[in-house]
Amino acid sequence: MASTFESRGSDSAYIEAVWRDHAGSNYAPICPASNHWHLLFMKRDGKPTVSIEGPLTRSKSVRQDEGAEWFWCHV
Repeated sequence: MASTFESRGSDSAYIEAVWRDHAGSNYAPICPASNHWHLLFMKRDGKPTVSIEGPLTRSKSVRQDEGAEWFWCHV
């Protein structure tokens, strides 16, 4: 399986939606262009990272290695 993906709307007025995913094998999802900001929490090889990605003017592919887990907020 390439990944397990879950999403839902948010209960917060500041966050539109949240997603959670886990890469079961090497995986390269395509992130669509969007005028929203994204807050990303990722754990790769047991190391957590936090990043913020601004609005995307075009779609892009983001490689995720097997075992990577992430949770992101669409704000």
